[in-house]
Amino acid sequence: MSPTLVAALEKQANHEMLAAQAYLAMAYWCDVRHHGGFAQFFHEQAAEERGHAGKILQHLADRDVVPAIGALPLRPRPSST
Repeated sequence: MSPTLVAALEKQANHEMLAAQAYLAMAYWCDVRHHGGFAQFFHEQAAEERGHAGKILQHLADRDVVPAIGALPLRPRPSST
């Protein structure tokens, strides 16, 4: 597998994982505010995005490529004022 293709697949997998984290954050925001239906929806979306990333990463592993998984960026917690 070409290095260019590997890099593109790793980049996409990282985008999928970042999307999963965003959905997870929205799910818990909804949980805290007692919006159960929205929370459930966002939990399902987070799982779907993790599934996408997993398929891409497994595709690489099945071809004897150890995928580079990037760190997710940390964002400062907004002030509560």
